[in-house]
Amino acid sequence: MIEYKGKIMVSDMIQGLRCLENMGNLLGNSNIIYRSAINGIDTNMNTEIEKAFTDDYVFEAFVAEAVIQNLNMGAYVDVTDVKNSLKYDHFKKIILDYCAKKGIK
Repeated sequence: MIEYKGKIMVSDMIQGLRCLENMGNLLGNSNIIYRSAINGIDTNMNTEIEKAFTDDYVFEAFVAEAVIQNLNMGAYVDVTDVKNSLKYDHFKKIILDYCAKKGIK
């Protein structure tokens, strides 16, 4: 029997990324706090996360990455939640493959 460290929801991953976007809207895209967060993500992930704020496909790639990172840290996600919450089959498949590897059906 597999023991998970907690349950995550795809909607929480989406909300978390939207909060990052909202930080830029509230503080200003040039604010050092926002820029530091964005630069840290871009540097550590070798990406440009701000593209996700204007492109649904790129945004969902980051959502998928957030889900996968949580799965790798021992979290559980309901596969029905994944199927219902994501728009692109490509990212659904990637996450569902990870779920299968982690014993989540």
